[in-house]
Parts: sequence; C-alpha cells; structure tokens
Amino acid sequence: MRIIKQFAFLTVATVLTATSALADDHFDKYIEIMGTVSSHDRDRIVDEGLAGGSARVGGAYNDLWNIEGALSFLDQGADADKGGTADLEQISIGLNALAVFNRNGQFQPYFLLGLGGVDSDITGVDDEFNLYYDLGVGAFIPVFNDNARLRGEIVRRAEDDDWNSKDYLLHLGIGFPFGKKAAPVVAAAAVVAAPSDSDGDGVIDERDRCPNTPAGASVDANGCELDSDGDGVVDSKDQCPGTPAGTEVDEVGCAAVTVINLEGVNFSSNSADLLDGAEERLDEQAAKLAANPDITIEVAGHTDSDGDAGYNQTLSKRRADTVRAYLIGKGVGADRITSAGYGESEPVAPNDTAVGKASNRRVELRIRDK
Repeated sequence: MRIIKQFAFLTVATVLTATSALADDHFDKYIEIMGTVSSHDRDRIVDEGLAGGSARVGGAYNDLWNIEGALSFLDQGADADKGGTADLEQISIGLNALAVFNRNGQFQPYFLLGLGGVDSDITGVDDEFNLYYDLGVGAFIPVFNDNARLRGEIVRRAEDDDWNSKDYLLHLGIGFPFGKKAAPVVAAAAVVAAPSDSDGDGVIDERDRCPNTPAGASVDANGCELDSDGDGVVDSKDQCPGTPAGTEVDEVGCAAVTVINLEGVNFSSNSADLLDGAEERLDEQAAKLAANPDITIEVAGHTDSDGDAGYNQTLSKRRADTVRAYLIGKGVGADRITSAGYGESEPVAPNDTAVGKASNRRVELRIRDK
C-alpha cells in the first residue's frame, strides 16, 4: 500500500501542475464519480468480473488534451487455485490523457491513454503491485446547462505481468466542473469621438456654416440663425419682426429711417406759429415729397430741457402738427404723414449750453420706408 500512496501523490501533483497552466483559459476543470465493471482475460485466475467505482480529477491542458488523475476500487470473487473461491480487491491509481473532440458541442467524444499502478489483494496470497496502461474511447455529454456532464467510456487494460492480457473496464458516471470559466477575449471597440458642436446649436461643427451662434438662438439645418421675415436681420437681433418684404431696414430690423433736420423752420417763443422763412423751407420738402409718392414720413417735434417736461412734450407735438398741416396744404397726402412730439427726450446735443439748446429745438422729417 505504501507504493500506491506514493504513486497517488505523484499523480495528483502531475495533474495540478499540468492543468494549472491553462486553468484561466478553459472551463473544464472537473471532478467525476463513476461506477465501474470489468471483464478479465480468461487466462487470469478469476471466475467473474469485478465491480466498483472510480473518481477522476482533471482539467484541460490545451484545446485538445485533458489531463486527469484516476483512482479506482474493484472487488470480485476469484478462483485462487483454479478450484477455490477467494476475494480479490484492487486499488489502482493513474494518470490519463484524453484527446477531446467537439469540446463545445453536446456530444464530446475522446480517446484515452492511461498509465498507472494497481495494487491487488487476494485472500491468502501476498499483495501484488503492477504497472498498467489503458487504451480507451468515451464521450462527455453536458447536462443541466453545462453545470454537470455525463461520462461513459470503455477501456482495455494491460498489466506488466502479462502485457498481452485483454482486460476490459466499463466506466459510467457524472462529473461536475469547478473553477471559473474564463470570459472570452473580446477586442476592445474602437473609441469614436462624438461629433463636436462647439456652439451648442444642435448642428455639428463639420456642417455648421455659422459657428459661434449665440446660446438659445434658433438655427436652420446649416447652423445659421433664422431670419423669419427675410429682412436680413436674424431673429435674435430683430426688434421689428414681421417687416414687409422688400422694406429697407436698419441694423435692428426696423424700417430704415432717413432723418431730415428742417433747419430754418422756426417757431415763435412758446408757440407753434411758424416764423418768417419757415414756409420757404417747407415748400422745398413738399416738392420733394410730391416727386416721391411712395415715401411715408413722420414729422417729429423736439425741445430743449428748459421748462416743464410735460409742457415741452405738448409743445413739441403742436409744432409737429403745424408742419404736418402745412405739408398737407401743399398737396402731400394726409395718409403719408404722421406727427409725433418727443419733447426733451431725444436731445442731439448737451442742454448745458446755448448752442446745444438751440440744436435740440428742432423739427425733423423721418422717412419711414421707400
């Protein structure tokens, strides 16, 4: 028995060393329990086959080969002297190499080559220890979602006392894999940078014809700000949306205003009455308006800051009304002229000098559209 123990130690060490090299790369590290029956060569001193069990511990060495250790126990009745019956017990331990095919399939056939030693104990006879080799075929059948597998094999065994013997062993059992199955190596996906949209307008930079759009601005498919009324001023800057098509507008999208300061058109102090010389200046403007019937104007009256602001507002409106009435009297259509008083709210010069105040006391013609 000491020999069989030493052989067992050597076998286990060999299995652990061989399978550890690829333990991280294969799922098939396993332990199996099997029932065994045998049929012995007729030349042996036996009158019936042996029965017993076997345990296997092993694992994958590479994609083709498994290495496993095998421990078996067999018992039978034996004819010790070709006449009497005695008990025979055999304990064997060895090392098997399995060439496994279709490893990932539902039926995994294999060839087996085994080497080992067997200790035979016959009643009334000294123990014997012999070397053996096994040649066999078998198959694995995975069950329970690969959490277990059935195994069956038939083996021819020959021992060193008679290498020509024809002993056959049939093994049937179930096995359980252990250890962690390695995850398949998956190539890292190429990192693709998300398209850049520097101004955050929803149009990626490579398609954005108008970079640096202000935050929150509505844009078209090209990343340019919308100009809903088509006046050339984008919506975010258009203070007069809905301008009629063709209208000339200023930088804020409002109808362009051409301001004509009516120099020489003066009024009596605190009055809306025209002074001498004013009518001649207004006649010139009436002639120009008659020659341009598409022009619409506003007469705007202004004052300096002297006096009450409310009074100045009223006075500026009265003076604007006077100029409007005069131009209508000269044939300009009333529907083309409006009037407004701005009082002291729109100075064009400082009100702290006499010259500045004089500049602020004025009447303007504002051409609204053409």
